[in-house]
Amino acid sequence: MKIKISVIIPLYNHEKYIEDAIESVLSQTFTDFELIIIDDGSTDKSGEIVKNIADKRIQYIYQENSGAATAINRGIKIASGEYITILNSDDIYYLNRFEEILSVIEKDGSIYAVFSYLEIIDSEGNFIRIKKGPEDNWINKYSDTSFKDENNVLLHLLEGNFLVTTSNLFCRRSVFEHIGYFSNLRYTHDYDFFLRLSYKYKVHIIEEPLLKYRMHNLNTISESVPSVNFEVGLVLANFLSNSNLKEFFCIEGRKYYEMVRFFNSINTFNSDRFIMTFLIFAMQDIEDRNILFRTLGEDLNNPFRKNYIEREEKLCRSWQETQKLNKTLEETNQKLNQIWQEYQDLRKDWDETKLKLHDKEFALQDITQKLQNTEKTLQDKEKQLKDLLSSRPYLFGLLFRDATLSRKMFLLFPFRFIWFFVPSKIKSSIKNSEVYGKFIEKFFPERVTEVREKKVINQKWPYSLVSVIIPCYNYGKYLEEAIDSVLNQTFQNFEIIVVDDGSSDPETIEILNKLNKPKTRLIRQKNQKLPSARNNGIKRATGKYICCLDADDKLKPTYLEKCILRLERENTDLCTSLQENFGDSTSTLDPGVFSIENLMNNNCATVSSIFKKEIWKKAGGYNKHMVQGYEDWDFWIKIAKLGARASKIEEPLFLYRKHGKTMIDTAEKNHEILYEQIKNNHRDIFYSDKGLKLAKYRRNIRYIVENKDINLFLPENIPEKNKRLLMALPFMVIGGADTILLQIMKHLNNFHISVITTIPVDEKWGDNTPRYERITKEVYHLYRFLKNEEEWKDFIFYLIESRKIDIIFIVGCAYIYSLLPEIRKKYPSIKFVDQLFNEFGHIENNRKYAEYIDLNIVENLKVKEVLIEKYNEQKIKLIHNGVNLNYFSPDCRGKSVIYEDYGVPENKFIISFFGRFAEEKGTDIFIEIVRSFKEDENIFFIMAGGGLLFDYIQALIKKYDLDEKVITPGFIDTKQFLEVTDLIIVPSRLDGRPNIVLESLSMGIPVVASDVGGLPGTIKDGYNGFLCNSEDTLSFVEKIKLLYNDESLRMKMSRQAREYALQNLDITKMYREYEDAFLKLLL
Repeated sequence: MKIKISVIIPLYNHEKYIEDAIESVLSQTFTDFELIIIDDGSTDKSGEIVKNIADKRIQYIYQENSGAATAINRGIKIASGEYITILNSDDIYYLNRFEEILSVIEKDGSIYAVFSYLEIIDSEGNFIRIKKGPEDNWINKYSDTSFKDENNVLLHLLEGNFLVTTSNLFCRRSVFEHIGYFSNLRYTHDYDFFLRLSYKYKVHIIEEPLLKYRMHNLNTISESVPSVNFEVGLVLANFLSNSNLKEFFCIEGRKYYEMVRFFNSINTFNSDRFIMTFLIFAMQDIEDRNILFRTLGEDLNNPFRKNYIEREEKLCRSWQETQKLNKTLEETNQKLNQIWQEYQDLRKDWDETKLKLHDKEFALQDITQKLQNTEKTLQDKEKQLKDLLSSRPYLFGLLFRDATLSRKMFLLFPFRFIWFFVPSKIKSSIKNSEVYGKFIEKFFPERVTEVREKKVINQKWPYSLVSVIIPCYNYGKYLEEAIDSVLNQTFQNFEIIVVDDGSSDPETIEILNKLNKPKTRLIRQKNQKLPSARNNGIKRATGKYICCLDADDKLKPTYLEKCILRLERENTDLCTSLQENFGDSTSTLDPGVFSIENLMNNNCATVSSIFKKEIWKKAGGYNKHMVQGYEDWDFWIKIAKLGARASKIEEPLFLYRKHGKTMIDTAEKNHEILYEQIKNNHRDIFYSDKGLKLAKYRRNIRYIVENKDINLFLPENIPEKNKRLLMALPFMVIGGADTILLQIMKHLNNFHISVITTIPVDEKWGDNTPRYERITKEVYHLYRFLKNEEEWKDFIFYLIESRKIDIIFIVGCAYIYSLLPEIRKKYPSIKFVDQLFNEFGHIENNRKYAEYIDLNIVENLKVKEVLIEKYNEQKIKLIHNGVNLNYFSPDCRGKSVIYEDYGVPENKFIISFFGRFAEEKGTDIFIEIVRSFKEDENIFFIMAGGGLLFDYIQALIKKYDLDEKVITPGFIDTKQFLEVTDLIIVPSRLDGRPNIVLESLSMGIPVVASDVGGLPGTIKDGYNGFLCNSEDTLSFVEKIKLLYNDESLRMKMSRQAREYALQNLDITKMYREYEDAFLKLLL
């Protein structure tokens, strides 16, 4: 039986690839083939590998090295297959190649050869790309002046060998009988054959890859570019001289147009002159044309061939050298352009930012005011509409209108008519009854989710407003901490009831016996477990609100106040917060949204959530049978079924202690059992929709509360200190300004301080709240526990009244400015003090509300001069910031532990930056400075701080490969790092008088800084440091080199820096001046 396909593999020194090539043939889905391997004199182990493959379809023949074309031709001549295909020994067939090609060539007898797209792979077989048809060849060629859009393989081949390789050939055996075999050319035997083949026969290209063509440094085609160019020219010249152009050009009537297309299509590979020479000589002697072709192709020592190739090699070397120079020049230009563009972009951004800084906050205030006006207008319109819709004439008319709309409403008309005249109090009682809810659910199910409005008038509570219930069973060692956390609350109208649930621990009993705390009473009982202990405490409570605090947990100081504020103003039944775990492990827990739906799956309130005693009574208290845990979850479901509504404070104010194995640990271990118990306790919602619908109906009430603050303004809330200060900040972030503010707060001995903030802090900035809380417990981040700016305003007025505020100290808080007129009108005795660190930013608001500001405190002379010269302002107090000269002392230098802890190298010159990673601080300029010293092994950089640009700076460090040159330790103790620092850099574009500069001078460290803001008033150029233009990186580098190379100059500046600090930077002077300024205002 005749074989269908003969596969020819010409093999030469491909021991690394031959096995994969053979395997791709043997594994074909079509199996009727023979495999002829012609080993063209391999000197490696290729032959051994072939011989070790046992397959009867393989025929292995060895010959002396004669070239790939000779090997292929020998294989074709001994082949017996109907079809011939070739596979180079470093390429790989797709396993379905034969099957796919046969389905094409056997279906159409006019097709004599088939090719496919190729997958190009690297030396290791990794994918590079897919090589399709001739598309790549025609890039930047126009179809109307070339053969780009011709559906003709031959015309496409004139532009280049897009078929790529002999491995892509699959043809009928008869082809070789008519057009001959492969020419004995080293590089272009495939190109020559493909031209002849497509000139004579119809060929087809399958538009999917069926072959992997391997690119590696041993490819024959990559040996010599000049030799390849010579052979391409030879093949094209021979083909054109032996072909009838009329057979593939439409010459008749359009000869010159076809000449244009031919001229724009043919790719001679730099062999134009060679082709011309060949054609001239071929035309002179047509008989010897074939001899000319063979001689030039096979005789490597032919003088014409040698001369051409030598000339091309020289040109190629010159071209390569030119290309290298051009590439270097191009890379240099690109770097220069990139640097210039980055500079231009940064400069542009900075200019735009600087302009925006002047008017952004002013515009924001204007927008805020407009928004407030719009909100007020909308509220007024909404009120008018509500008044209209709730007016008795309108509602009475609806009775008659509804009666005409449906039969049901017509039948209900008499009842609705009577209901209309029922007194409001009776209606309210009926509406809140369970019977009414069931009535609505049955007859008007569409109204189950309808929100009803109800007016509530808060009454003055005659007893303690909050009762804190602390059950205690053998937790005496923690009890006093829990009680003290309650006594330390900013809201003081409470009582504490400790319930001793039959403690047996001697230490606990002793502590309970000696318990003598303010506002605290003790109840003792036999052990009844936690739910009963809570219930018994609540029964004796006099508070309107209940907070159950376990004896091992604690509350943050503002917990009661913030919760009570929401409960009283919103008339909600429960208020919860986020939970902060402390002790054995630390984390923050968000309980989620309190709702009956969520409670069916999760506990949505912390255990110490505050709730109304009234709803506890309605619910029947905690379930005394829930003794293994989840008693609070069960209770929340109870009150949610009654329609309980909840408020939530978005900050962790409840402190849950993690220690050993607690009751909650046991409960979580027995979760499935306890959850099943909860479901059985509340079958009406877990196993029935009716109970759930009723609960939803009950909660859908929106209360309109009057007398919101009647229980909040109590004498107990007024601080004992004579003077009261409200400090308004935008945020609390780690930095020099915050350090100064904290120092000021610590030493205002005659003032009780409350602090508000209005802007959330990104973690990258570094939240400084804990440091403020160590100085005052009254820290209020308005955005965390209040819903909108209207509530912010109400709370600020509440603070003013409850604390009897004397001074409002504005430190960059844009929001507070808009309230100044209203505060002054309502509280004319309050004084306003505004602190300005520089001449930009908040100065716009400062000037807009200048008539209300009683004193402007400025930190540097530059700001004072601007206020006087530009605005004719006289109410100014210049108070320079200072530092603790004993703490920041040169005696500490070189003693730091950070060498080991942070990987700072010893015995190197350390240059440091401290500050916010922000554009105005010039962090990008500092990176450029670091780059300038990249190659100097004796200099190391520290870049401490954080901010919005932290990730960007990290990316720059990675981009410029500076990881071994600079560290970014984040927010740190500046003193420890100053102890190892030799020089401080302050490249700010905008600044006041940074605290780090003062600390550095105090420690005798010279400073190289920008000449902006208050810096020129502190850095005396050439005395304790140097001043540079903020954008002049080269100037910074020059000054650094000067100090680095001149140790005597550096030591002299160090002494002078300390001398300057001793004379001008004593922080005790700053303390006195601030307190004196405040007290003087109140005289």
